[in-house]
This record gives sequence, structure tokens and C-alpha cells, in this order.
Amino acid sequence: MLISVLEHSYEKRPVKDLFPMNAPLAVAKVVASRHQSNLFKAFLNDTFTERYVGASLRTLEEKFSDPRGGKYMAKMHSRARGVSGSKKPIGKSKPTWMAHSEKEIELLIAKRAKEGKSPSQIGLYLRDAYGVPNLRVALKKKLGAVLKEKKLTPELPEDLLSLIRRSVQVSKHLEQNRHDMTAKRGLLLTESKIRRLVKYYKGVGRLPQDWKFDAKSIRLHAE
Repeated sequence: MLISVLEHSYEKRPVKDLFPMNAPLAVAKVVASRHQSNLFKAFLNDTFTERYVGASLRTLEEKFSDPRGGKYMAKMHSRARGVSGSKKPIGKSKPTWMAHSEKEIELLIAKRAKEGKSPSQIGLYLRDAYGVPNLRVALKKKLGAVLKEKKLTPELPEDLLSLIRRSVQVSKHLEQNRHDMTAKRGLLLTESKIRRLVKYYKGVGRLPQDWKFDAKSIRLHAE
């Protein structure tokens, strides 16, 4: 009710009357999230804000300025925000100590792809065994483009195949543990991710339009 009163009286009363010194900042956060950035602009232009709220409110403005809800994107189902990640080297030029030419690297990629290795496994192999830190810098194109040129693109994208394998593993677990409700919910969330990803790949032309996810028959791809 307090939030509704604040929203209703926002246009008629000054900011210092709506948010006195002892007003919880959480209220301002909720109201600001509904009004997006308009309420923040009014806050920052008001002398009361500079005096009593200060840096805390500016931090909230930076957080809600991102349409995704902050610096880090929320996870799909838990709504938590992860901060982990990896950063590639800053340099965008080919290292002088890299001894292999572009043709040699492409031949290595084709060789590993014919052995059934996934794109991520190929990248790790080139990095650890041949000292190729970044294929995009070395070849001026992505690994997927090289596989497409040599007609070695896998039937299913790697991320989709990983989700399918996970769903198969959880399904096998549920066959022996029928009362595991946590695993059952995990299976539902995994299959939801699969369908969402299939929809995307159909849109970009990576999968045919008639491709369908069948939890029973899809085990052939996973195994």
C-alpha cells in the first residue's frame, strides 16, 4: 500500500515529501524499478537527493539502467546473478611465437573433427598441444566457419547436444529413483531449455523446421 501511495502522489508532491530521511531505500528501489529511469532523473535533479541519499541512489540508478536488471544477466530459472566468467587476452594480433600457419591449423581442425571431437574439444586441443591461444585471431574466422567450409559441421549444435545428454542421464536416474522430485524438476527445466534452444536454431536456419525433440528417440544422439 505504501508503494501505491508513493506512485499516486509522485506527480503532485516533491521528492523530499515522498521520501523522508528515514524512508527505507528498498521502497525507493521498488518504485524506481516500476518507473524505470524517470523517477531516478527526478531524484538526481533534486537537492534533497544529493543531501540525504547520495551515492546509494546513484548506485541504484546504475543497476536499473541496464534493461537486464544489472551488470550480470539473471539466470534462466533461479533468477540469481552469476559473476563467474573468463576473459580472453586483450591483444587482437597474431602472437609472434605461434609457429603454425593458417593452413596447418585448418588441417588440424579437420583431422580432429573427423575423429568425432566437438568444437570445444578441438579448441582445447589446439590451445594445449599446439599453442594456439585464439582461433579467431589466428585464422580471422571462427572454428564453426572452418568446419562449415570443410563440410564437417556436426548434425546437432554442441550446446544442444550437451543438454540432450543431460536429460538422458537424468531420465535414466529417474527410472531407478522414481521418488526423486528434485531430479524430476531438473529434467523439466532441462527439457525447457532444449525446446527454447531448438526454437532459436530453427529461426537461424541451423536446424530444419521439421526437427522435433522427442525425449525417447533422442537417446540415439546422446549415446
